[in-house]
Amino acid sequence: VARCNGARAAKACGAGGGGCVAFLITPSNRRKLEDVLRHRGAQILPVRVRASGLKVHDSTQRDLRG
Repeated sequence: VARCNGARAAKACGAGGGGCVAFLITPSNRRKLEDVLRHRGAQILPVRVRASGLKVHDSTQRDLRG
């Protein structure tokens, strides 16, 4: 279904208790695919992909810069 509506790839995520599926799509196919998946009972979780990647901040350390 997703591939027929613009998805280029998919990755199942989770530990067998429901989990999620992440789809790689072009921006122009986003609304179409979201509508089809919602119609089939999916909950859409918004995410963004950034070129800089994941950043981890240690919340236990005090910021000594000021």
